[in-house]
Amino acid sequence: MEFDFINDIIKCIAGFEFKTLNNSPKDIFDHINQKNQNFINYFYKNPDDLLHLCSLRPNCIYEFNSFFGVAHILFYSKETSKVYSLGPLLHEPFSEYQALEKIHKIGIPADLSRQLLMFGASLPVIPTSTLNRLSLLLYQKITGSNVPISFQTVNLFKENVPNLLESPVHLTSASIREIEERYELSAALTEAVKQGNFSMAINILSKYNFSGAFSHRNSSPLRNFQNYCIILNTQLRHALEECHIHPYQLDRISNNIGIKIEQLDSLKKAESLTTEILKSYCRLVQENAYPNLKPLVHLAVTHIKDHLSDNISVKETAAALNVNANYLSTIFQKEMGISFIDFVNKERITQAAKLLKCSTLQIQQIAFTVGFNNTSYFAKQFQKHYGKSPREYRN
Repeated sequence: MEFDFINDIIKCIAGFEFKTLNNSPKDIFDHINQKNQNFINYFYKNPDDLLHLCSLRPNCIYEFNSFFGVAHILFYSKETSKVYSLGPLLHEPFSEYQALEKIHKIGIPADLSRQLLMFGASLPVIPTSTLNRLSLLLYQKITGSNVPISFQTVNLFKENVPNLLESPVHLTSASIREIEERYELSAALTEAVKQGNFSMAINILSKYNFSGAFSHRNSSPLRNFQNYCIILNTQLRHALEECHIHPYQLDRISNNIGIKIEQLDSLKKAESLTTEILKSYCRLVQENAYPNLKPLVHLAVTHIKDHLSDNISVKETAAALNVNANYLSTIFQKEMGISFIDFVNKERITQAAKLLKCSTLQIQQIAFTVGFNNTSYFAKQFQKHYGKSPREYRN
């Protein structure tokens, strides 16, 4: 009962699982392989050769590294005759560009590379120092022992091993660029949600190549779409941890969405759920961004962020909120310290700056995405706010 509680706490706060295993090299390796979605089987013609690496001794905490920085923490307790596992996780934010270089070097088929990239992007990021403290605390709690503990790193993946696949299929430059563009959109989508900008998130989602993004692990389009929704849910939950939103709020939304994903029974509902996922997380950001605003102004700010890429105005917003436009304009200026239109432009320019930093989308595309229909006007407003042109800012 206590172990289940600890696992729930770790999964809720850190985003990975704390599991109990038998003290068997095969069980340990099978667990790591399964948690890595069986990718290790692709990298080694005979994974059994690695079993000798999975023999654990007591009073030692092991970090098993599989590929692209994916880590698992394991330790063996003589007191319980069990092995305990934390993971999978990353120590540093996942870099799809570095991963693509390794994928191209090794010669991984396109479908498998998509699975690898989506898997890596879904993992939680835990600094080494934090993970070591957590591992040591858990070891002492479970074993009841304060004896000196050593730490050991075990590498299950060697990047320079040649001919990792039976029939390597090298990615073409076109397929690499396709993956890069998809991940640029993914980064832009995450940034839009972190800003609570629902309209921009929907705009970006409309450009997403779902058929190319799906990991075709089975013949069910619905299951593939569900897999995408799971990754999107996980990606946004971890992204909003950086916005200092309480883990309880994130876990509540994430769990609710997780249930709806598994209950999907049609592609039409699945497509609607992606919109709901974006709206749920954007709403959470909006609720936490301006907690002390008067309700009407908070509704106006929410409406702006939800329709930032549209032709939004005080009059249109007032009509949507069923209030007088002059009254809304006055109370908005008083509460926010900035006029309605200046706030809209500031939000658009702020979003554009973030897209310039986190993506390689064309400047014209960014302008349209954040709500500017005229690229010259966008450049003029950007220069006014940042003292640089969009191109200079990006460079």
